[in-house]
Amino acid sequence: MYVNALLSFATQELEVIPKNPWQGLHIEVSQEVTRVPWTDLQLQTLFSQPLHQSYAVPPEERSGGGPATYWIPLLGLYTGARITELAQLRVSDITEADGVPVIRITDEGEGQKVKTTGSRRSLPVHSELIRLGLLDYAEGLRQENPDGSLWPLLQNPKLMSAWFGRYRKSIPGLEGKWLDFHSLRHTVRTKLAKAGVAEKTMDAITGHVDGGSTGRRVYTHLDMEDLQQAIEQLSYGSIDLQRVYPPTRPNKPTESL
Repeated sequence: MYVNALLSFATQELEVIPKNPWQGLHIEVSQEVTRVPWTDLQLQTLFSQPLHQSYAVPPEERSGGGPATYWIPLLGLYTGARITELAQLRVSDITEADGVPVIRITDEGEGQKVKTTGSRRSLPVHSELIRLGLLDYAEGLRQENPDGSLWPLLQNPKLMSAWFGRYRKSIPGLEGKWLDFHSLRHTVRTKLAKAGVAEKTMDAITGHVDGGSTGRRVYTHLDMEDLQQAIEQLSYGSIDLQRVYPPTRPNKPTESL
C-alpha cells in the first residue's frame, strides 16, 4: 500500500516516471494481529514489580496517571476490558446492580466512547479487586468529586496505552512484540473458556458482538448473578498480591517507570 502510494505520487505529482507499474496490483495480506495470552510466568513477572507489590506508582509528570498505573492492569486481568474502556472510567461507573458491585463500561459520560453497541456493559467487580481495595479507592474519590474521572491524574486516557507499553518493555523478560495490554483480553477469554464458561457469557464480559442465532442473541438473558459466577472463575495462582492500598508510606517510584 505504501509503495503503491509512493509510485502514484511519483507518476502523477512529480512526473518522474511515465506510469505506476503497481497500478491495479492487489496483494492479499492478513490484517489480523497475532496475539497470545500471557503465560503464568509472564503475569508473575509483571505483577511482582514494585508498582504492584508496594504501590510504587510513577509520579504524575512521568505517566499522567498516578494510581491508574496500579489499577488498570489489574482491571484488565479481572475484567478482560479494553484499555481504552478502563482509562475513561468515571467515579460513577463504579456502582451496584442487583446488589452486586459493578464496573459500567459506557459512552454516557463526557469524552467516553465504546467500540460497538455490544461494548456497553456492566461487569461484576471481582472479589480480588475488592480485596485489593478498588471499592475503597473509588469511594474516596466519590467523596471528593462524585462526577469526576476515576483517574483524576490521567489527563488524557490515550496516554495509558503508551505508558503500559513502555512499562512492560522496561521489565526484563517482557519484551515480546505482541505481549501487550490487549493480550490480557486473550488471557481472560482463555481462562473463561477453560473454566467452561459459555461463549455468550464470555462475549457479554469482554464486550464482543454475539455472533449466534437471533434467538440466542435476543431471548437468552444473562443476569448479574450469571456474570458474577463467570467473573469469579478468573484465578491466577502464579500471582501473589498483598493489599497495598491505601499506601502507608510515601511512594518511591522506580527508575524503570
